[in-house]
Amino acid sequence: MIQEINRLIACGDHTAALELTENAIAKHDKFFIYYEKKSEIMRLLGRQRESDRFHDKATKLRMADPASGNGGPRPHAAQPATTPPVHPAGPKSTFCGIHDRCPDTTRRRKAEGGLRLQGKARSCATGSPLVSIITVVYNNAVSLERCLASVFSQDYPNVESIVIDGGSDEPTLKIIRENAHRIDYFVSEPDLGIYPAMNKGIRLARGRYICLLNSDDQYDPAFVSKTVALAMERGSLLVSTDYIHGEKPVKSRGANPGILLGHLNLNHGTFLAHRNCYDLVGPYPENYTIMGDAMWMRGAFLKNIPFDHLSEPLLVFSEGGLSSGSSGATRDLFITEAIRGYLSQYDFLDEEKAKEIYLLRFNPNRINAVLTIANRHRDQTSFTEALSCYMEYCFRDRENFIIPDKDPRGFFPIYLTACKQLGIPLDAIRHRAGHGCFSEHVSRINRALEKRKKTALRTILHFVTVFSAPSETFIYDLVLRLENQTRFDNFVLFEHEKLATERPYAKAIHIPWKDLRAPVRNALYEHLFASLAPDLVIGHFALNTWKLAQRIGPLGINIPLLSMTHGIDVFSLGQDKDYHDYISRDYISRHDTRFTTVSGYLRDKLISFGVPREKIDLVHNSIHPRFRSHRREAVAPSPQKPLQILAVGRLIEWKGHKHLIEALSLLKGRSPAKFELTIVYANGADLLQEISDQIAALDLLEEVNLIPFVNFEDDPDFYSRFHLFVHPSTHSSDGQKRTETFGMSVLEAIAAGLPVIATDAGGVPEVIGGCNQFARIVPHGDSNALAEAILAAVADPSTFDDNGGYADSRLACFDEKEQLVSLSESILRITRRKIEAALFSTSTSQGAGYAAYRLHRGLVLGPVVNPTLHTTSLRHRGQTGVRYIPHPTMKAAGWKSLQAPSNSWPNLTIFTVDQPVILNSRLKSWIEDSDVINLHWTARFLSIENIASLTHSGKPVVLTVRDMHPIAGGCHYFHGCDGWTKECDDCPQLVDDMDNLPARTLKAKRRSYNFKNLTLVALSNHTAEILRRAPEFRDCRIEVISNSIETEVFVPRGKALSRERLKLPLNRKIIAYAPSFSSEVKGFREASEALARLQAMLPGEAPLVLLIGRETPATKKISLDTHILGYIHDTEELSYAYSAADVVIVPSLEETFSNTTAESISCGTPVVGFRTGAIPDMAINGVTGYTCELGDVEGFASAIAKVLTAPDMSKNCRDYAEKHLPLHRQARNYERLFTELVAFASNPAQTEASEITESFPEISATIYQKTRNLSGK
Repeated sequence: MIQEINRLIACGDHTAALELTENAIAKHDKFFIYYEKKSEIMRLLGRQRESDRFHDKATKLRMADPASGNGGPRPHAAQPATTPPVHPAGPKSTFCGIHDRCPDTTRRRKAEGGLRLQGKARSCATGSPLVSIITVVYNNAVSLERCLASVFSQDYPNVESIVIDGGSDEPTLKIIRENAHRIDYFVSEPDLGIYPAMNKGIRLARGRYICLLNSDDQYDPAFVSKTVALAMERGSLLVSTDYIHGEKPVKSRGANPGILLGHLNLNHGTFLAHRNCYDLVGPYPENYTIMGDAMWMRGAFLKNIPFDHLSEPLLVFSEGGLSSGSSGATRDLFITEAIRGYLSQYDFLDEEKAKEIYLLRFNPNRINAVLTIANRHRDQTSFTEALSCYMEYCFRDRENFIIPDKDPRGFFPIYLTACKQLGIPLDAIRHRAGHGCFSEHVSRINRALEKRKKTALRTILHFVTVFSAPSETFIYDLVLRLENQTRFDNFVLFEHEKLATERPYAKAIHIPWKDLRAPVRNALYEHLFASLAPDLVIGHFALNTWKLAQRIGPLGINIPLLSMTHGIDVFSLGQDKDYHDYISRDYISRHDTRFTTVSGYLRDKLISFGVPREKIDLVHNSIHPRFRSHRREAVAPSPQKPLQILAVGRLIEWKGHKHLIEALSLLKGRSPAKFELTIVYANGADLLQEISDQIAALDLLEEVNLIPFVNFEDDPDFYSRFHLFVHPSTHSSDGQKRTETFGMSVLEAIAAGLPVIATDAGGVPEVIGGCNQFARIVPHGDSNALAEAILAAVADPSTFDDNGGYADSRLACFDEKEQLVSLSESILRITRRKIEAALFSTSTSQGAGYAAYRLHRGLVLGPVVNPTLHTTSLRHRGQTGVRYIPHPTMKAAGWKSLQAPSNSWPNLTIFTVDQPVILNSRLKSWIEDSDVINLHWTARFLSIENIASLTHSGKPVVLTVRDMHPIAGGCHYFHGCDGWTKECDDCPQLVDDMDNLPARTLKAKRRSYNFKNLTLVALSNHTAEILRRAPEFRDCRIEVISNSIETEVFVPRGKALSRERLKLPLNRKIIAYAPSFSSEVKGFREASEALARLQAMLPGEAPLVLLIGRETPATKKISLDTHILGYIHDTEELSYAYSAADVVIVPSLEETFSNTTAESISCGTPVVGFRTGAIPDMAINGVTGYTCELGDVEGFASAIAKVLTAPDMSKNCRDYAEKHLPLHRQARNYERLFTELVAFASNPAQTEASEITESFPEISATIYQKTRNLSGK
């Protein structure tokens, strides 16, 4: 049986061998050899834990079996075996434990003994595998006792001690004999050196794990327990630890290819090796005197033995003997053996090269020579990898490789070259530099970079000199917003650290540029930019951008730059010529640079210094929400207590505090009321002494309190403790007229519920928005005006009412989301990364289709979005970004019959049954490279299944609602039905409801759409209100974005010219009407009735009705004279038709927008319509036309009469169109929406995509059957 098992193992048929072994165990479950075989097979199968278990079982059975040679007591004086025992100590072991006693091959044995010879053999116990510790000694009575004591004091319960003595003299033997009762086995006889002695001990080891402890060394009491725990947890073959050399801890970074050239601070005395490890690697090479342990480690590494490292010093190492290299002969032997080891590994080296590599560890002067060797053999990848790791070890761990502060020997550039050539991490270089070691600087950078976002839209490096200056909280807040609310990855590079505790940021990188030598700081910058690879740098203040450009330019780093200007950086353009020259020549000439300003005032100032307006984006500041949530209660100040006035701003000239203090002095003489002023100066103390003297001189010490800094996070209610906020900013007197460019504290005060008084300096009026009961604006630099404004505020009780409405209106102008969207657009623009938008529209002509195409054109012309319009229409095929999609079934009889008007009752709008015709997998390929999806009128093109799939695609979906089909069960307009607010049961529009198909269709939409990833765009406020009533859809984000038109085409052409062109009477009132007889919702009946009533309302000749479109039955019902133009395809020609009319009527009863209204108003012709869709938004009563309630025929006729008899409205109409209707306006709104959806981290679409079935069974079966019936199949 055993022979057959061995044969199967030898053939590699381990499964059959295992089956045969298990059968054998079932018959003879006490025979230990079968368990040994099973252990061997498990090891060959890679099942190490099971191998260990069966090996332990075999050992216990063998020890209990007298026939095995292990049973019963053994006399102490027994003669040593001269041949190996029949049984191995492990499964097919070739090395470990093959001897119970050491064979006497020298015949010069001095002593042998221990517990093993008394029959007290150890074995593995459950949960505590046996560990053999082998101590090799020769004539070392000094430290052997200490060494053995460390073995006996292990807190691990199952340790076997083996002592191999090389024939020592009596003092050493005495120590061994005195400890014989605790030593499991010892032998003393001459040997050939340390490595033969170590191998001898391994052959005697019975443990699952084996340790080698030199007699000079000692273990920590927990060495075995901790290493065994790690080995068992990981299934390790080899565990190592750190150690203490003398009094210094020596850390190892584990094994890597560098071990082929150096020991990497690995010490074989710290090894706990599984017995299988020694069987795999073999004995320590005995042909080496000193380097045998190093060669064994290299052998283990080359056999891919994992070195599992425990970073804890658990061995005290005492260097002695030959390994200490204490003599010249010993050092020569070291070098000789090291060279021999290198040449055995790398036969392309010669002795000189090998010696140079070995001696590198002792002298960094050899780096260049070693780099030359590396370069010569760069094709030897395993060699260069080993050399890289070896040199990294020298850099990191050898004391002689530390570069002192001044680097007098010029090593730092050489180290950098080595890192670059060999790929050594820069943090290996230990160079004492300012603010710590160079490696620490690099490590801090690396730790920050470890915090990268997994999927970032763009990586931004913010640069600022001080992070974070007390007065620059707006920078800190902005970085936090970008990091927490968007998909941008934000890192901050800064020079000087302030408020690190109050304003922590984990991805802030401190490089103290001025405190570092040039080579060091340049290396740190190069490492940062190479490792981070930012897409752009945002310089907070253009001065910082200039500073950074001067640093990275010489390093060859070229990167897009965005300068966020705040004031001082703009004013300084008039003072510093070098700075001005950089901005006006270098910076603005680049295509990848832009500016942002916080106010229109600052933008104009920047333009005055020669910066092109098109290079500037307006990105307002925004404040922290805490100020709004910690508002002051609307309580009037008590007359008996002082009025508490607050001012916030640095004590510098143009903050105007002197004027405010003078105003306070004036108040003391003019009012019996008491006032107390608190100034928070944000640690900006330039004029602290001067202002303190002023306060004393004006006898205001009791009335004025100066506070250097307030941490609003710790004290969010600070503002609310005051009654009034005063901002006295003025202009500087240095000729630059520096002043306030925004007014953050003003906005904070407004948000916190305080009435404010501010001057007209700089951008502050933009923040306030105009004078009102809660805000007053006075001339700057005028103390009297400030005093009078304070008195006026106190005299008006309404000043201290709740300013909630006013605060909300101002905060809406400076909303943090708007700030982030604006900045996101700047970031995407500057990095030349347009948002890829996939638009879908069934058609690109007429009403909804042409409106979608108009948006597409506007986006194409803009700088932010790269649109692709997918359409089944051929009309604009070949135009930029238009992708024609042939409709798979549009010509099929069954499909056409599903959409036939005859399926609906007469005079109703179309009804659509969206049969799946495009596979979701195909649709997915169209949007694969898109960032956002925008659906328009997609009926009869995309199915419910398609749209559901898109909402689950992981990409944000915007659905532009161009009629009611998206929220209903198939109809496009309601015709008075409210079924869409419920379940769409019993559809009144269908002749045959196809087994209640509308209800099942709507149910499928509500069930399958991912509404969290769906944004609805309404074309009017009216439509938005409808959407807010639709179940499920009302939970979506709803935005209102009007259609746009070509205002450059739809222009006033002049009445006379237009009428002559169209052959119309010049002196008659003309009413233009584009009638539709296809549906009652288009209002043809209402139009006919209103026109019939009109004649009685007007004096003189009756108006002429100009019919734009083909003749229909509706036109025959018009009682007035008509002139039929027919259908006009050309938009320019259509503009003449609108221009020829005095009024255009739009009698639609249901609309989502009304392109006719927009086109007419753009041509300067007012419109009369019902209040539906966007008609009331555009036809403003008495300005651009009139609107009336739905179905109010009398009101409709009266409104027409008003327009025909009122003063000319054409200028009003054109002004409205130019402001609200251009293509770029609509495109701009979509750009901002797309940017927000793509850039913001809170977008629900940024989740894993999920699959949607190709067809929904609840509707597909009915559609299929109906198609067959209708097509006659």
